[in-house]
Order: sequence, then C-alpha cells, then structure tokens
Amino acid sequence: MGERAGAFAAVFGAARVGHVMGVLHDIGKHSQAYQRYIRTPQTSETKASGPDHSTAGAKEAVCLYGALGRLMGFGIAGHHSGLM
Repeated sequence: MGERAGAFAAVFGAARVGHVMGVLHDIGKHSQAYQRYIRTPQTSETKASGPDHSTAGAKEAVCLYGALGRLMGFGIAGHHSGLM
C-alpha cells in the first residue's frame, strides 16, 4: 500500500508522506483479528467490512511524527469512511 499511496500523493508533491501513510495504514492488518478475518472465506451474504485496521497506523503516525502525524492520522484512519 505504501507504493500506491505514494504514487497518488506524488501528484501534489507529497510522495514520501503518502508512502509512509500507506505503510502505517497496513500495520493494523497484522492484528490477530484482521488475520483471522482475511483467512475466513466470505460470501456476499456474510462479508462485512472486517475489523478495524486503520486506527493502529493512525496512532503510530502521531507517536512518530507529532503534529504532522495528527494530520497523517486523519488520512490513515479516515480513508475508508468516505472522506475522499
């Protein structure tokens, strides 16, 4: 996800920040709950949005980058919620 996010952000000169945001977004996918979700076969009737996987990365952005991390966190946590 880092490369893809970086490519999108490159359009407005923020490729590096976009790349980091993509990587941080994906750290939440390493949780046991998310791993269990992606390994369980889903049907169109049972498929849900799955467990949260973006909050962990948003929190880590704040820890690593302070004020900039707060801004990054909005994009990391909010991109699945229709903000884009």
